Amino acid sequence: MRVHRRLCSSRTKFFRHQRRRMRYFHSELFSAGGAGEG
Repeated sequence: MRVHRRLCSSRTKFFRHQRRRMRYFHSELFSAGGAGEG
């Protein structure tokens, strides 16, 4: 449980940091017509 919590925290932090970049990446994908990841 402890490990899971730690992993979740790390994941959230990573996603939070790479939110801007991911947003742009997703925009590019959608622009290309690749809507599969969501």
